Amino acid sequence: MSQKIDRLSPIIVSVLLSSGLLSWTTTTTAQSCDAGFVTQNDLLISVTPTGSDDTTNLQCAIDTAVALPGASIKLEPGTFHTAQLVANDLHGRLMGSGEGKTTIVSLPALAYDEQWMDSMPSTTNVWPSLLTFVGGDFEVSDVAIRIVGDEPMIAPPGLDLYTALDAAVVIVGTVARARFDRVTVEGEAHADATAFPFGSNVNNG
Repeated sequence: MSQKIDRLSPIIVSVLLSSGLLSWTTTTTAQSCDAGFVTQNDLLISVTPTGSDDTTNLQCAIDTAVALPGASIKLEPGTFHTAQLVANDLHGRLMGSGEGKTTIVSLPALAYDEQWMDSMPSTTNVWPSLLTFVGGDFEVSDVAIRIVGDEPMIAPPGLDLYTALDAAVVIVGTVARARFDRVTVEGEAHADATAFPFGSNVNNG
């Protein structure tokens, strides 16, 4: 059973974190794009779904766009399957191929470290959120995000109750400017509606 969690119509978001978090530093790990599915034409980076795990190609496309201010990542029509993704200071666009044509679906058994909040999200410290933006000035459009599975997260030891995805999309950083157009977030109702605070497999859209 699917449950629509949220629809993000045009909004501008500014995010300010408390001073206690401003000492965080970020790290990235280079990812390699598969040229058969990721192409670049000047500032346009196009990604085609592989039909299996698209995490590496998506992260590679994001990292490439981060290095090219003003770049656009175009997700071609179809369904992308991914683990957690991190965009560190993206100044550009992440766009699907039209409303209802591009879907990002969570892979099963997503993992995170119990000390995840001790440092900023990165490819080596993924947070319990599917798509995390660290700062930046960006736009996301024409994408449907689906969180699937009764318990999409593998909880660290001692956190057995935290098997729901904390959020589909998270924005952190000292200052971030973001715009979301025609973006939907959809989760699934949990078999035991009392198991999670919101009765679904994602706590926040």
